[in-house]
Amino acid sequence: MRSCIEVVGCIYIAKARKIITEEDFKNIYDDCETLVKMIQSLRNKVIQKTMDDRP
Repeated sequence: MRSCIEVVGCIYIAKARKIITEEDFKNIYDDCETLVKMIQSLRNKVIQKTMDDRP
């Protein structure tokens, strides 16, 4: 998740320096947002499974 946050920071800089377009920025940002949601969901499921398996 931290890597995605770092990528978002980098794409803000890249957009400001006109290295990437607004469209590229939006696509990358949306992909990062999706990945973070997926990682959070997986993390929550692993935690829940661990709690459910406790005696």
